[in-house]
Amino acid sequence: AVDITVGGALMPGLILAGSLNGGFFSEPKLTAKSGSTIDGDGILHNQTLNLFVLSILADFYPHPERGLHFGGAFGFGGSEIQDTKTNRTSALQPGGVAASLHAGYEWWVADDWSIGVMARLTYMHLSDSVVDSAFGTTVKLTQSGVLPTVTASFTFN
Repeated sequence: AVDITVGGALMPGLILAGSLNGGFFSEPKLTAKSGSTIDGDGILHNQTLNLFVLSILADFYPHPERGLHFGGAFGFGGSEIQDTKTNRTSALQPGGVAASLHAGYEWWVADDWSIGVMARLTYMHLSDSVVDSAFGTTVKLTQSGVLPTVTASFTFN
C-alpha cells in the first residue's frame, strides 16, 4: 500500500492536507449480497483488486510537542479488477465516497522529522454500471466495505 499526504498547519496541532492512498489485494474473494460467492469458490484467480482514495484529511495533535495524533478524511474512492496474466482491467471500475478515521503516534528523530505508526479504518461505498452489448442489459456493481490498515509514517514538519 502507498499513502502520500501533503499539507500544513492551520494552527499549532491542527493539520489540513490532501491525501492519496492506494493498495491492492491479490486473488480477492467476492461475495454477492445474498451471501453466495461469485464464480464458484468466489476467488478471482489470477486477478488483483486495486483500490485508491483521494481525500481531504484533518489531523489533530493534542500536544504538538508529543507524538499522539488522530483525525479523519473524506473524499473519493475507486477500484478496478486487473487480470495479472494479461494486465487487462475490467470494464466495471466503480467509484464513490470514502471516509476514514485514524490514530497514531510519532517519535521525533531530528529537528524536522518524525517516524511513527498509524492505524486507520476506511469505509468505501463504490458503484458503476456498464451495458452488456451482447444482451442489451445493464450490469451494476456496488462495493461497500471497511478496510483496516496499520502503516508506518515518515513526517517532515
